[in-house]
Amino acid sequence: MIRFLIRLLIYSAAVFALFYFAEAHLPTRFAFPGFWQIQIFMIAVALVSHAGLERAGLKGNQYFVRQFMATTGLKLFLYMIVMVGFAVLNREMAVGFIVHFFMMYLLYSVFEIAFIYKRLSAR
Repeated sequence: MIRFLIRLLIYSAAVFALFYFAEAHLPTRFAFPGFWQIQIFMIAVALVSHAGLERAGLKGNQYFVRQFMATTGLKLFLYMIVMVGFAVLNREMAVGFIVHFFMMYLLYSVFEIAFIYKRLSAR
C-alpha cells in the first residue's frame, strides 16, 4: 500500500502541473479553477478502492475479480452522482467541471489499472 501511495502522490503532482498550466489556455467555458478539489476527491477514491482491492487480493483470485468489478461499478455510480449533482447545483460552471472531472477520471483510471496490472503480472 505504501508503494501505491508514493506512486499516486508523484502521479498526482504531475497531473496537477498539467492541469495548472493547461487551465490558462482553456476557453472560459471549459475552465474550472477548482480542479484541485476534483483531484483530491479522485485521490481519496483511489486510496479507498485500492485498499479494498489489496485486502481482496489476499483472499484469492476469484474474490479479487468480484471485488474489482464491484468497486469499478460503485465508483462509476458515485462519479455520476457527483457530476449530475454539481451540474444541477451550479449550471454556469457545469461544463468546465464535467470536462475536468472526466479527464481526471480517465487519468486516474489508467493509473489504477496499470498499477493493478503490474502487480498481478508480477505474481
